[in-house]
Amino acid sequence: MTGNLVFLDLRFIPPSTPSPHLEISAFAKVPLSWDLWHARLGHPGGKAVKHLSLFSTGAKVDTTHPLSTCEPCIMAKHPRKPYPPSKTPRALAMLDLIHSDLCSPFPVETPHAKRHFIIFLDDHMNPLNLQLLASKDQALEAWELIRKRGRTKRVGVLKCSVQIMVANSLGGHSLRR
Repeated sequence: MTGNLVFLDLRFIPPSTPSPHLEISAFAKVPLSWDLWHARLGHPGGKAVKHLSLFSTGAKVDTTHPLSTCEPCIMAKHPRKPYPPSKTPRALAMLDLIHSDLCSPFPVETPHAKRHFIIFLDDHMNPLNLQLLASKDQALEAWELIRKRGRTKRVGVLKCSVQIMVANSLGGHSLRR
C-alpha cells in the first residue's frame, strides 16, 4: 500500500471448460474510463484514481476522457446543519414513548421475499428495532413483538404514521394519533 492506494495485479484467468455464454460475457467491451475505476475503487478522490496507473499492473485506463463530476460523491459530502435542540423533554423511562415508521415497498426483495420494513425507536434509550416484513399487514405482528419485550410494562405513547394504522386497522387496539 502506498499513499492510501493498494497495489493491484489484474489479469484475466480463462475458465477451465469454455462456455459460449461465459466467453461472450467475459470479453464484453467496457470502456475503462476514469469514472469506471472511480466507482470500482469505492469512490476515492480524483488524485487517488489518477495514481492507479502508477501503482498497479494490468489496470488499463482510457485517458481520452477526463474524470467527470460524481454526483453520489457530491451528495455524500454535502454538509448538513445540526438539528435544533428539541423543546420537548425526552421520555423518562423505557417504553414511555416509541416512534415508529413503515417504509415500503423497496424495488428489490430480500432472499426471504421481504420488501417492507418497520422501525421502532424508544425515545428514552434510543434502541432501534427494525423488522423486515413481507407485506404491510405484518406491521401489527412486529409491534406485538416489541410490546412483549416490555414484559409487564405498558407502552405510554406510540407515535406512528397513519400508513401503519391503515395497513392493520390496528387489530382492535386503540391508538391515538
